[in-house]
Formats: sequence, C-alpha cells, structure tokens
Amino acid sequence: MQPSSKAINRMACGLVTVASLLVAGAVSGQSDQQGRTDFRYLPSVKTHWVDRALLLDVARADGRLVAVGERGFIIHSDDDGRSWVQADVPVSVTLTAVNFPSPEMGWAVGHEGTILHSSDGGRSWSVQFTGLQVAEQEVGYAEAAIEKKQEQLETADESEVEDLEFEIEEAEYALDDAMLAVEAGGTANPLLDVWFADEKSGLAVGAYGLIFSTDDGGENWKIRSSDLDNLDKYHYYGIASADGHTLYVSGEAGMLFRSDDAGATWIRLESPYEGSLFGIIAMPNGSTGRVLSFGLRGNIFVSDDKGETWERRSTASQNTLMGGVISPGGRLVLVGRSGAVLSSDDAGETFSVVIREDRSSYSAVIANPDENLVLVGEGGIHRATPDGSAEVEEQ
Repeated sequence: MQPSSKAINRMACGLVTVASLLVAGAVSGQSDQQGRTDFRYLPSVKTHWVDRALLLDVARADGRLVAVGERGFIIHSDDDGRSWVQADVPVSVTLTAVNFPSPEMGWAVGHEGTILHSSDGGRSWSVQFTGLQVAEQEVGYAEAAIEKKQEQLETADESEVEDLEFEIEEAEYALDDAMLAVEAGGTANPLLDVWFADEKSGLAVGAYGLIFSTDDGGENWKIRSSDLDNLDKYHYYGIASADGHTLYVSGEAGMLFRSDDAGATWIRLESPYEGSLFGIIAMPNGSTGRVLSFGLRGNIFVSDDKGETWERRSTASQNTLMGGVISPGGRLVLVGRSGAVLSSDDAGETFSVVIREDRSSYSAVIANPDENLVLVGEGGIHRATPDGSAEVEEQ
C-alpha cells in the first residue's frame, strides 16, 4: 500500500530529532521495565519560538484558540491569535489534531497512538491513552478475529473457504505486528483526527485503520476497527458532523463512511475519487445538509444526499488541500499546500483561490468572529484577511 502524502507529511515533518530529545532528557520521563527512559513521555520543551513551529491543527474553545503541532507543542490564545501562551504538555510526540466540545473540555491526538485530555480550556494536559494501550487492544482484536474466522471456516461452503483462509492469514499477520508493538512499548502509528459530540462521547481515527471510541469522556477507549469496511487498513484522516448524530469519516484511497446513529454503526459510501481525501466538512444545517470532502491535487467533492452521490467542484488550483472551516458568517475556507487558500460564499458551489506570497503549506484554518483567519502549518501561526489574500494589520 502506497502511503499518502498527508501521512508522509505528518510523519516526516513532525519527527523529533535525537538532539532535541537529549536536551529534553534532563526532565524526568516514564521508564520501561528495564529502567530505560521512554522519550515519548518526556514533557514538551518550553520555547519562545513555539508559535513559529510546525503546527498541524487549531480549534476553538469558546473564546480561546488552541493549536497543536510538532514536539508535543500546544499553544493557546485569548486575543484571536495575536499572542500565544505555551501549555504544559506531558509528551514530546507530534500532535496532529485537537477538538473542544465545550469551553473547558478538550482532546488532542498524535503520533505513537497518543490521546491527551485537558479540563481547563487547554492550559494544561494529561495523557489519557497511549500507544501501548493501542497495541494491547489490537492484540485482543486480532485474536478475536482469528477465533471468529476459524469458527466460520468449520461450517463454510467450499466457495467461502479460500476467502476465509486469506482473512485468517491476514489476521495472523496483524496479531504478529500488534505483539511486536507491545514488546516495543507501543504502536508507532499516529492518530490523525479526534471529534467529540459532547464531553462524554468521542472518536479518534488514524493511520492503518486505527479507530477508537469513548462514551465516558476518555476514561476508557475501545477499538472499533471491525465497524468500518476497511480490510486494507487504509488511513483515516477526517471526522465531521453537523448535528452529532450523522457522522462522516474520510480517508486514504478515496474512502468515505457515514454513520446515521452517532457512530454505533457505519456504512461505506461509494467514492467519487481514488486519491486521498484529507478532510470532510458537514455543513451546519442538519443531517440532510451538504457534505464536502477535499484532498489530493486540490480535488473537492460535494454531496447533498448524505454522501450517496458526489459532484466534483473545479477550481483554479491543484494544490493539495489539508484543512477547512466554516466561518461565523457562513464562508467556507479551505487551505493546503504552497500557500493555497480557497474560499466560497455559496456553500461550495464556486471558490475563489488565493496563493499567499509566503507559499507556506497550511494544515488547518479557523475563522475569528470578525471573519479574519488564523492559519496553521509551516512557520506556525499566520493571521490573514477573510479571503487569505493579506496579513491582518495589528491595531
């Protein structure tokens, strides 16, 4: 399976160097059974240039903005992105996504299967789920899958035997990989998005088919791999919902899924595209509203029937699109590689395209109440006018 460009970008750009780990080594971290320091769980280093680091996502916690990125960096702003404060974070792994369902309660996910939780609006964070727990659940999942397929094989028709034997073999490979990950102290695979309906119910998705859910605010996370039709273990990139009940997931190789019961069950949608879809947005007008997905090479698709059919939207840009948002005034904004900022005032029917002079690659965007934008990506924080064409003048 060929890795997608977003997976490569997030995995490569966010790798922490050996030198910076050695600098962080003065801080006490977790240790394994042999007494060796687990560098993944050394606290993120405080630095004055954190708002210029590689940042991968930004979310709103009521009036506060919270951004996450490389080296476990989390920063927050109470003045619409003019100034930023670095949060206390207990890990140094790259963080890829953040979500706040309420002003105080938030979650962030990242590399090594990490899930962090904040109960104070993003000022401080604690580890809620680790790569070791991911690997342990994957062991149990693979063992259960092997047992189930072997039982089916005993009563299978001759026409079904070959497929079942193949599925058992694949499950055995997955079990071997999960057991190796446990021995290594946890999975190296990243989680790439997180979404919460409220302070209790949430989902986290990521590379190689990782998907976990919680219904108790993250006290317990449960593997949900069997719920989605993804035998090839393609990556999941984005989660979206307009109402907390109808959910959508987009992913590698054009994967699109919908749940009509708040994530209890899922159906795979027929995809309009074979390339990676890095993001998905459900328009805020209920479960029958428009859904928009976007990704590789600037591809944009819209659906007005909950993803049953899709239509392509052409623009003047072929830059890969990585993130998007609906502004308080209803403007749809998408951002991506090489300075691309696309905006639409007609719910995605047409887009204007701006290529910013800095040509930075942006991973995510959020709009302030005045419609000005906060872009995050290469070079950290960028503040721009509503169409992205100019920098916001400081007052």
